[in-house]
Amino acid sequence: MIDIFSDTAGVNTISCTILAMVKRPVLYAYIARDDSTKNIVPCLSTLGFAVYGKYLFTMSMIYTLLTFVLEYFNFADFKEIALMTICSSLFTFILILGIDSLIITRREKRL
Repeated sequence: MIDIFSDTAGVNTISCTILAMVKRPVLYAYIARDDSTKNIVPCLSTLGFAVYGKYLFTMSMIYTLLTFVLEYFNFADFKEIALMTICSSLFTFILILGIDSLIITRREKRL
């Protein structure tokens, strides 16, 4: 939907697809691979803040880097791409962490 309105033919789609492909390898880079972690859902309550923070920042960095590299499609503006990637990754990290902490608070209140 974002690609249609911003006239970027498939940039968000390919970034999300690649992010889905690297989700498990990035997760297993931070936790041990065994039977108990086979079907784990990455969230703040299951991984803890330290592991989830590293995982979330890595995933947001990969997504924003892919999006901006595909959007610019050249490295002539490398400083601008790097600055936009870092700023967007930090903003995305804080936003997702805040939303995830609200979801945990609501789950605990229901129980």
